[in-house]
Amino acid sequence: MGRSFACAGRGLWRALRAERNLRIHLAATALVFSLAPFYPFDRGDWALLFLACGLVWGAELLNTAVERLCDRVCPDRDRAIGWVKDAAAGGVLACAVFAAGAGVCLFADPAGLRALGAAIATPLGAGAALALLAALGLFVLCGGKRKDDKTHF
Repeated sequence: MGRSFACAGRGLWRALRAERNLRIHLAATALVFSLAPFYPFDRGDWALLFLACGLVWGAELLNTAVERLCDRVCPDRDRAIGWVKDAAAGGVLACAVFAAGAGVCLFADPAGLRALGAAIATPLGAGAALALLAALGLFVLCGGKRKDDKTHF
């Protein structure tokens, strides 16, 4: 069982390093869970956040696996392979759109927005918000695999 977790963790790590879209999902997840404490979420709301984020992550990882396998099996352009890859990407898009809809429903709460605004209005809160956004942006843009990295994923 430990070996299975190690393999899964290695796959997640490699995908994070190689796939910019997965890093974007990580940044969005970090942002969601950074904002969530300012809202009066109950257990069901938290469960929805975890499920929505997990669904998008799972879809993106499966899409990555499908694309890599397709590229390995058929390195040349192929209409059927293109359809498979597009359908897998469409699955990620569908999950992301519905997760964003759930997020809008949860985060459009006036009390939470007021609490968040009050926290960001302080100098420390504004600095923390700016630092978080800058760090997430740098991770998304620069967090990828180095050219000299010999990891095969």
